[in-house]
Amino acid sequence: MAPSKITRLDPIAVMYLREYSKPGSEAFTELEAVVGRKGRRFYGVFEQDAGRYRACVRSHEHDDPVSLGLSTDTINGGLYAYERLRGDHEALIALIAPAFEALSERYNTDPARPSIEFYRRSDEFVLYLPITE
Repeated sequence: MAPSKITRLDPIAVMYLREYSKPGSEAFTELEAVVGRKGRRFYGVFEQDAGRYRACVRSHEHDDPVSLGLSTDTINGGLYAYERLRGDHEALIALIAPAFEALSERYNTDPARPSIEFYRRSDEFVLYLPITE
């Protein structure tokens, strides 16, 4: 694992199918069946205190969420510590929770904003932990 860094993210307009009580690949399987994968940016958004997980896709200008049966939201911008994970897709999935735990031990987490998983490629994930200013 590379050392974590800090960045400021802009808000991200996203669409999602439904909420789940915990992270899981079925959320993305269902979403990808609706929007496809090509040219899309996918995010996992987890609000731990609320027990709410959403598989999200960045909205494109031409998207019509209503006709796709999707809800819309905005991922809050702000200050985030981040960790980039690279490797085999299945192995990376198993590293997500421990990586977030390690980040939360190093930084003061902002509980008002969710943790974000950005699926850059199938072999590269970027994890964003919201931190206080």
